[in-house]
Amino acid sequence: MNLLDIIFGLLLLILIFYGFKNGLIKIALFFIACLIGWILSGIFTPTITKVLPDFNLDKNIISGIIYFILILVCILITSFLTKPLKSILSLATFGFSTLIDRIGGIIIGVIFAFVIITISIISLSRITYHFEVTNSNLITNYAMETPFVKNKINNIEKQFINSQISSNSMKIINSLNLHNAPFIPLSFSNSYEILNNNLNK
Repeated sequence: MNLLDIIFGLLLLILIFYGFKNGLIKIALFFIACLIGWILSGIFTPTITKVLPDFNLDKNIISGIIYFILILVCILITSFLTKPLKSILSLATFGFSTLIDRIGGIIIGVIFAFVIITISIISLSRITYHFEVTNSNLITNYAMETPFVKNKINNIEKQFINSQISSNSMKIINSLNLHNAPFIPLSFSNSYEILNNNLNK
């Protein structure tokens, strides 16, 4: 166990506890509220901005504030629905829905943790191999050969090698090819490939 295992392990425990405490229904309603709020914001923001008086603010800032307020309103409305909905489901299923809700919450917590760990690993690889994935020039070539940069890269690689959580997460990332997802920038994908290849030597 090393520093990465401690950080990722704590993150996993916190999110599992969060998922267990809040349950699948509450978390699902939260995301549905965010989605509905986002859609409503896209529909009504142009109309609202026309009606509002001139605040001498950038239109993007005003739009951002409207988006935030509408999403927040949707979240507040759904938060009031969570308890009654849970009670109705619990009565209808003789309490069985509570168990499913808790288990579902734990699963959601694990998924959240994996997503954050994946983002962290790919981002760390981008920082670690910055000079390898940037356009080659005299400065980057010189920097790559300096003892300071080499030592930093070696230390980070050792952290990954000795981290059980990182190793297992990378196996899942590789099997699902997540680092090559369309929304991942090419420089991040390339840096992750370098990390993966170096660890598997």
